[in-house]
Amino acid sequence: EWPNPPWSTLLFRKLLENEAFFEDFINRYADYLNTIWQPELVSQKIDLIQEEIDIEMISHLERWNFSYSDWQDAMNLLHEFSDTRVDEVRSNALSEFSLSGLADLDIHIEPAGSGAVHLNSCLTIYDAEWHGSYFLDIPVNVEALVRPGYKFIGWDVGGSTETSSSLELPLSDNTILTANFAPGGDLNPIVINEINYH
Repeated sequence: EWPNPPWSTLLFRKLLENEAFFEDFINRYADYLNTIWQPELVSQKIDLIQEEIDIEMISHLERWNFSYSDWQDAMNLLHEFSDTRVDEVRSNALSEFSLSGLADLDIHIEPAGSGAVHLNSCLTIYDAEWHGSYFLDIPVNVEALVRPGYKFIGWDVGGSTETSSSLELPLSDNTILTANFAPGGDLNPIVINEINYH
């Protein structure tokens, strides 16, 4: 009953019964676990905020009868939390949604700098090599994005080649996906970004 009584989760639970919503939700969850919730990024953010307010904490702690070491202990707890959070959240998702496991997804862009890969709904990968973990049997969506002066020629995935720039990729095992580009696209595409009707 607390903190999430059934009435408060009804809409969300009903949405999860829709397969498309469920897959989008799980993939968005995985996207964030692979990026902004990575322990090193969270720790950097903690350090940045700690540094910004450090000078004010001395008088604040004195006012409320705490020591500076109490605050440092609290900061260490935040770092410990960020170090274990991703594994705990993945484990919770596997259990809560009865998922069958995790698959590694490695994305390569050939040649480096020739394009990017849009993954699911919120990630665009520019690095020549990228690694993430996704949930088995939940398909991921990828789209090749071409940089000026290049053209997309196809995907290499699991020993086969796909030429469509967009793919829905079922993950039944660890997967290496390569987006292949070649010189030959428009070097100077025309972009109309303003129209003056006078």
